[in-house]
This record gives sequence, C-alpha cells and structure tokens, in this order.
Amino acid sequence: MTDPPDGAPAPLAADALSTRCDPSTLPFETTADLEPLDEMAGQDRAAQAVRFAAGMVQGGYNLFALGPEGIGKHGFVRRYLETAAAEAPVPDDWCYVHNFAEPRRPRALRLPAGKGRPFSDAMDQLVEELRLAIPAAFESDEYRNRRSVIQEQFKERQEEALGALQAKAKEQDIALIHTPVGLALAPIRDGEVLSPQEFEQLPEEDKKRRKEASERLQKELAELMHTVPRWEREQRERLRELNREVTMFAVGHLMDELTKTWADQPAVLGHLDAVRDDVIEHAQEFLTSEQGSAPGPPGGFPGPTMPAPTALR
Repeated sequence: MTDPPDGAPAPLAADALSTRCDPSTLPFETTADLEPLDEMAGQDRAAQAVRFAAGMVQGGYNLFALGPEGIGKHGFVRRYLETAAAEAPVPDDWCYVHNFAEPRRPRALRLPAGKGRPFSDAMDQLVEELRLAIPAAFESDEYRNRRSVIQEQFKERQEEALGALQAKAKEQDIALIHTPVGLALAPIRDGEVLSPQEFEQLPEEDKKRRKEASERLQKELAELMHTVPRWEREQRERLRELNREVTMFAVGHLMDELTKTWADQPAVLGHLDAVRDDVIEHAQEFLTSEQGSAPGPPGGFPGPTMPAPTALR
C-alpha cells in the first residue's frame, strides 16, 4: 500500500469495511424466534405521526406513508392500525339499497355491527319467496272468479245499454246494426233492412218520421259511445284495485315477518315500506309464463268492445 498524497484521508483496511457479529452472542436461534418491532428503527417521528393519525376520529382524514423501500413501513402501519382497531368499538355496518324515489341515487342504511349480512340475506330470501307467492296468488281460482265477475258486469252493462237502444229503435222501424266500420242505424220494414232504393219508395210522411227518429237515436247512440270509455276506465280501476288487493295478500305476511325482525331499525322499516309499495305497483314483473312472457292478470285489460257509431245509411 502506498502512502496517500498529502492531505488525503488514509484508506481503510479490507476488514474495516463491515461490522462483524459473533452469532454466539445473539440470544435466539433464528429470526423466527423474534417478536415484530413495535416501532420502525430510526423512524421515531414517523411512528409518532402514525399514532397521531390513528387517533383522529373525525372523517375526512387520510394517512400516507412515504419512505425508502424495505424499511417496513407497510407492515408497521398495518400492525399499529390492527392493534388500535382491536381496542376500538366495532364499527357499524353500511348497506346500500335501491332508492325507489331516485333510482340513480342509492340509499345508505347504517346498521349495528354484524347486522348487514343478515339484512342482505333476508332481502334475497324475500325476492325468492315473492317469485313464488305472487304468481300463485294470481293463478288461484278465487282471483280468476273475482276478475271474471268484474268483466262480466262490464259486459252486461254494455249489452243492456245497447239492448235498450235497439228495442227503442225497433219500435220506430229503425235497426241498430253492426258494420265493418262500427254501429249504424238503418230503416227496416217487417224486420228487414231497407235498401236506399226501397227507402226512397216509402211515403214522404213515413220517410220523414223515420229520419227524425234516426236523428234522435243517433244522438243517443253517440252519448252511449261517449259513456262506454268511462265504464271501461271504471272496469280497469276495479281490476287494478283487485290486483293490488291480491298482491298485498300475497306479500303481506312476508313483509310482516321482516317488519317484526327489524322493528328496532327505523331505516330498515322505511326501506321495507318502499319495497312493499313498489312490489304492489309492479306485481306484473313477478308474473312470467313458462315461455318468459307476462300473462294477463295485472297488466292486460280488455279494450273497447263497442265499435264507433256511423250515420244512418
């Protein structure tokens, strides 16, 4: 080794470049016998910052650990937070549910710790039971009979009104007949409809009487045709009310059981009320045939059965 130039530091010997440790002086066999460090070696300020951050109970704060790779910052932060969490109260559960008023903004329900999963499972079970209970209710003989009664009452009401008008017209030698474009009034003689040529051959007084009668009957027929849509609306409303009643009966006991189970959770009760209302309003979505199409009961109602009137031929 040559002498260093004047003013230069003396070079180190090779054995002075590292610190050697005698394994026999260590109080353990392997590093597996050691306990994890509670602190990061040489990072006292960082450890204080972690403790300070973990003590912040208000929301809106975050902890960001930055440092050289390999110093154990991730493991230290995790161990400290796990230890702090074990000593803290168990946090509440949060469940996000559908918002029926604003579908694009789910509602957050805050539940006691451990209640979130049972609530989620209960709602899944409710949907499965509704898929069985609602179709069964609408396939029952009682529902079909009550629906038929409403439809028959509408049909009888319409037929009675038409029958009365037909009888009145017949007394005045006028017939109410069905044509491809609707109902029409036509003059008759001996029960047979007169052709235009035959009508013109009638005495003037007879033609005048029939024309005046047909004008009055035409007004009555027009009034009847304006009344029929109102009857149809009444029929549809009665059918809708029947559907709501049947749906409420089908889902009532299911919802009542959930209401009793979650009676101490006002937020859940409010959501269950919204679920009940939506199921009743959209019961048809639970009704699917084997081919995948929705059957008639809640949605399909009979349309107008009385054609529009036409003028006297």
